[in-house]
Amino acid sequence: MKYINPLLQFSPKNINAQFAGFEVYMRRKKYVLALRCLTAASALDSKSPRVHEQTVAFAQLLKTATDIEPKVLEVLKAEFNAVDPSADLVKYNDEFLAANKESPRHVLSAIKVQKLLGQDKAKSEEAVANILDIPGVTYEDAIEGLEVLRSWKSSQESYKKAAQQKFPNATRLA
Repeated sequence: MKYINPLLQFSPKNINAQFAGFEVYMRRKKYVLALRCLTAASALDSKSPRVHEQTVAFAQLLKTATDIEPKVLEVLKAEFNAVDPSADLVKYNDEFLAANKESPRHVLSAIKVQKLLGQDKAKSEEAVANILDIPGVTYEDAIEGLEVLRSWKSSQESYKKAAQQKFPNATRLA
């Protein structure tokens, strides 16, 4: 908290600071502050894949929260208007994926959200491997896919081989 507050105070238009603030506040269960960061990030770039991830994570929290005081939950639901409270988050994510299927970063975010919403791990891993087939994929996208697999503690060997074939000069994929 002692690092995130000055970061947000002096960089209110930095979307990465807003993302970091959201993550920190969610972990610390300071949901009103997390919503403030999410709202600011959405205002800066509503089409960002990370905004989508964090929006769905927050909507999921509001649907499943049991440890939030009723008054706070009421305020959060009243202020959070990015997703309709009655919306099916799986369908919302599928619509996002369909609208952004040509962007590897957006597809990867949709896959992360699918995993968050309870999709089978093997299906998610296969979907991550398929981002290498999207036209216009860059080695940075491939590295991000590898990082996602690492964070899930998934097997990375077949992904690394496919990524190395596509990007033979990228040493981070070795």
